[in-house]
Amino acid sequence: MATVAETRTALSPAPRRGKGASSAVAFVTLILFLIAGGFVVRAVVPYFLSYDAAHFGPYWPKRFGILGHMTFGTIAILTGPFQLWSGLRRKHMQVHRWIGRVFVIACLISAGFAYYMALTPSFGWAYGLGLAGLATAWVTCTLIGYYAVRRATVELHRRWMIRAYVVTFGFVIYRMLQDLMGWAGVQDIVLINLVAAWTCWSVPLLATIVVEGVADVTKASRRRRPSHA
Repeated sequence: MATVAETRTALSPAPRRGKGASSAVAFVTLILFLIAGGFVVRAVVPYFLSYDAAHFGPYWPKRFGILGHMTFGTIAILTGPFQLWSGLRRKHMQVHRWIGRVFVIACLISAGFAYYMALTPSFGWAYGLGLAGLATAWVTCTLIGYYAVRRATVELHRRWMIRAYVVTFGFVIYRMLQDLMGWAGVQDIVLINLVAAWTCWSVPLLATIVVEGVADVTKASRRRRPSHA
C-alpha cells in the first residue's frame, strides 16, 4: 500500500494543459452537470414531491429502496463531473479529494440499494440480472479507482473513475432509452425496462473501454515509429 506521502505526491496538481484543452474539459464538465441536473429535476424530484402509489407504480412496494437509491445516486451523478475537471484538481486539490470521497461513498450506498431492487425485481429475473450487472460494474469500477489512488497510480485512478462515472451516467441513459422506445411505439413496459436495464451501462462502458484501447494503441504506435533524420 502506498504511503501517505506517496499518495499526496500522486495527487499533486497535474501539469497545466493548454488553454484550449482546459476550456474544452471545463465545457464538457458543464454539459455533463447540466444534463445530470436536468435528469434529476425531471426523473428524481417528482418521486419526492408525489409520494403515492400512483406515481411510484410497480416500485411502490420497494419505495424506500428506490428512494435511497435515487438519493445517493443523485449525489454521485452531480458530483462526478467536477471530479473529471482538471481545473478543480489543479487549483483546489483538497476540494477534489473530499468530493471524490463523497462520490465513492454515494456510489457504494446507491449500488447497495440497486442490489436490493435486483433481488426483488419488478419486471422479472432478467431485469433483475441487468440491475445486478449495473450495480456490480458500478462497485467494481469505483473500488478499483479508489484502490488505484491509494496505490499512487494516478493514471489508472483517472481511467477507472471515468469508467465509474460512465456507469453512474447510466441512469440518465436508462431514462433516455425509455423515452426513445416509447416514442418508437414500444408499448411493452417489461420489454422497455429490460432493454434499458442491460443497455444503459453495458454499451456506454464497452464504448469507453474501446475508445481508451484505441487511444492506447495509437500512442504506443507513435512511440515505436522510427524517427527520420
